[in-house]
Amino acid sequence: GERHGWPPHELFDPAALAAPSFVSVGLRKGFLVKQSCIPHLPNERIALLRSSYVSLCDGQHCAALLLNFLEYWHNIRLEQAPKATEQNRVAEIHGDPPSHDTSLYQFHNEEDLQAGLCGLYGKDTIRGALSLLVSKGFVSIHKNPNPRYAFDSTKHFLLYPATVSAALGALKIVNDHRKPAND
Repeated sequence: GERHGWPPHELFDPAALAAPSFVSVGLRKGFLVKQSCIPHLPNERIALLRSSYVSLCDGQHCAALLLNFLEYWHNIRLEQAPKATEQNRVAEIHGDPPSHDTSLYQFHNEEDLQAGLCGLYGKDTIRGALSLLVSKGFVSIHKNPNPRYAFDSTKHFLLYPATVSAALGALKIVNDHRKPAND
């Protein structure tokens, strides 16, 4: 019979289901990309929970997920900065003011944060998780840094990778000194 609904037939070749390929790895924009035996939707949101971040965040899963979310966007800002710098340089050569943001600030409203965590947590839990990340020095929260947009209430976040890295290093030292469990 005719198939309707999910999954859309154009996402995969049904003949490939008999012998799925699990080993398709490559690089895209400098990031390691693995393909799966399941044809996922393009640009689908993923909430990645790292056990090390759970430890750094005192067992608070929401904070650990947010830390990974902010790290993801920080990496994107790092990737965009050289291009923005070059665009500003070209603009100045032509007598135009620089207009591209080269900072590492990332901006997210509460709805963006909820969506970024796949709807797992409400706004109050996310606010509490952000407070924890700020108290640990992993993140700072700011108003729009552009004075022309002082009216903008969207929060701007700045991740401190060196602080997170140092905490991870200390965590590794603690974990290396644990005795193995007797099974």
